[in-house]
This record gives sequence, structure tokens and C-alpha cells, in this order.
Amino acid sequence: MSTLKTGALRGTSGTADSIQLHASNQSVTFPGAVTFSGTVTGDNNTQDTGLPCFFATNESTGNWPASATPSRLDFSTTREDSGSDFSETAKFTPGTAGYYYVWCQVTMRFLDAAHAMQLYIYKNGSATGAMTYTNGRNSDYHNWVNQTVHGIVSCNGSSDYIEAYLANVPDSGTTTLQIQHRNFGAFRLGPN
Repeated sequence: MSTLKTGALRGTSGTADSIQLHASNQSVTFPGAVTFSGTVTGDNNTQDTGLPCFFATNESTGNWPASATPSRLDFSTTREDSGSDFSETAKFTPGTAGYYYVWCQVTMRFLDAAHAMQLYIYKNGSATGAMTYTNGRNSDYHNWVNQTVHGIVSCNGSSDYIEAYLANVPDSGTTTLQIQHRNFGAFRLGPN
């Protein structure tokens, strides 16, 4: 532990230098009254509000209809939601601006026909560019597949929102895709 000597810290220009503590367990103790002049600022990456995260799941089995147009995935159970920012069973609207690591995982099975599946991360109703593609065009249709998509998304901390979407694209007909389990989550990486 470092000890600061009594007296003001002075730089070469005669003005007071700053004190910076870089580890979470460091502190400065002043034995008497402290007078501040100027602006006192703190780190906006506080544990309470600066690092919001969520994790939601849906463990119900269902058949996803065939459509080349992606549809929104819903999540029935919220496991974690540090800032109460996950709502409508599908939408994450973080209240703190920054870059977010976002991911979605789906367990599925191709049924009785050749399929392709596309899993997306959407921001404000449009694909962000984070997309994964699974090709089920083979004769072994009934194996379970775990598919994950992930990416980094910048959010403004007020109106930007993130969702997960899925498209089931069979080669022909209206063959459904069986969904067994899905997970969706995000956490803040830092300021943007």
C-alpha cells in the first residue's frame, strides 16, 4: 500500500496534480476536512448502473413455421436483468449507452425435409450484420443442432433496442423446424 505524504501534490506548472487509483481495492483516506475546488468526477462504469446485462430463456418445445422472412424469437423466462431493461419477452433496451456483447443460442431439429435456418441479431428492427446460417440439406434430418449467433452492438442508452430473429427456409413446402430450447443475453463492454 502506498502512503501519500502530508501537503499538496504539485506539478511542474505549480498546479495540483491528480491522484488516480487503478485497482478496485485502493483508497485514499484524509484525516481531516477536505476542500475541493473545481469539478469532482467519477467513473461512469459503476457496478450498479454502468454494466447492465440480461439473460433470458425459453425451454418450451415448438415448431417454427417456414418463411424466408425472419420472425422475432420470444423468451418466456428472464433469469437475470440487472437494469430491468429486458421487456416484452424479447426486447433489450439498455439504459446505459455503450458497446454490448450480444448472443443468442437455439437448439433445433430439422424435420423430414431439407432446410436452411438463419439466426440473427436485430437492432431497432433491422439485422445488425450478425447472422449465422445452418444448412440441414442432407439425409440425416432428425439430429439436434445447437446454433449460436453473437456480435457487438453499439446502443445509445435511451431508444436503441436489441432482439433475436429466426428464419426457417425449407427447400420446398411448409415444413416446420422444431425448436427445443433458446437463450438470449447481452452485457455492456464499455463506453462507445
